Amino acid sequence: MKKKALILGLGVSGSAAKDFLVKMGYRVFIVDNKNDKHLSIDLVKSVDLAVISPGVPKENSFYKLICKYAKNFVGEAELGLLNIFKEDNKTKIIAVTGTNGKTTLCLFLEHLLSAKALGNVGIPFTRYLEMQERNKTIIAELSSFQIETLKAKVIDTAIITNISPDHLDRYKDFDEYARSKLFIAACIKKGGKLILPKEIFSKYKTETFQNDIKVIFIEDLMKIYTCEDVENPIGIEAFIIAKEIAGDAFLNEVFLEKLKTFKKPPHRLEIFANISGISFVDDSKATNIESTLFAAKSILAKKHIIMGGSDKGLDFNQLLSLTKEGVVAVYAIGDCAKKIQLALQEKMPVTLYRNLEDATLAAFKLAKSNDVVLLSPGCPSYDHFDNFEHRGRVFKQCVYKIQKEEFFR
Repeated sequence: MKKKALILGLGVSGSAAKDFLVKMGYRVFIVDNKNDKHLSIDLVKSVDLAVISPGVPKENSFYKLICKYAKNFVGEAELGLLNIFKEDNKTKIIAVTGTNGKTTLCLFLEHLLSAKALGNVGIPFTRYLEMQERNKTIIAELSSFQIETLKAKVIDTAIITNISPDHLDRYKDFDEYARSKLFIAACIKKGGKLILPKEIFSKYKTETFQNDIKVIFIEDLMKIYTCEDVENPIGIEAFIIAKEIAGDAFLNEVFLEKLKTFKKPPHRLEIFANISGISFVDDSKATNIESTLFAAKSILAKKHIIMGGSDKGLDFNQLLSLTKEGVVAVYAIGDCAKKIQLALQEKMPVTLYRNLEDATLAAFKLAKSNDVVLLSPGCPSYDHFDNFEHRGRVFKQCVYKIQKEEFFR
């Protein structure tokens, strides 16, 4: 008799889990909260395994039913990582989480170690299990949503890059969000490593940290490694974390060559055009306020910042520090536009625009030679775009349209 599995949420991860479980001989039932109005308790009780997709919030009624009645439930990340470990328990799993900088660090570690990056970085864990190739090292990018349903001790090294306010539409406050990231510590194998900022460890160690893992502070690594006089596309913290992960196996020359040949992913402080001396920077990946503040500090020129997107409960008063960063004006779009205007209007010019194209054109008209027009939204993209990549592509299309019109003027 076939085993039965239930999958809640048929996004990218849910679809991958479905295909994997079908291949494993399961009879699979799909429940998608967007289309299904009812989930039978009898069905939940009858299945051998329930898989919850990361995009489904804990407050979801189907999520609660599964937690209460399912014999066994996991997230797609746990389903994939457990089976990767079962296939070959010598596979090294390096997990990366944090608010900002996860993807860049994951992709550089993939490049550096000839590893395979999975999870939030693009390929679902269960999709990898259907592929022919196998790697000795897996780099797992994990969001707080994925960590919520992760329980198995399969991680050799976990890295928390940083934690700042984010996803407050899903979590009641910052502490709950921070703890959701820190649960990753419970999934590290005995004798494994946890690399994180000292401040996070000091605040949360009594609640989530175990004694059988080695804790390494990013601040201490900064005293050991240096990246002075090195062209560094990944940032200082990612550089020193990668040096620690590489260890003695890499000569410094080899490491620096890997750094030199690494291509940073798009939509992250990406300078892509210059029109009449005005530079355009795509930082569409900035989906929280901390990322936008970092972008503003990173660019020394006078800036025209396009901000806004869907609302996830962030405090836009944090943006007041932009007054120190050479911001000429803010061009607000999306669902959060009015909130951004209310937070900043007494300190700098903030104008609301219907869409990204109008905001981009207005910024170009106001900017002067040597200024920068920066798309760094500080918000998710789901109000008007499929994802941050789509938003970044639309921004570039707007700029290229201006460039073409200026050329023929």
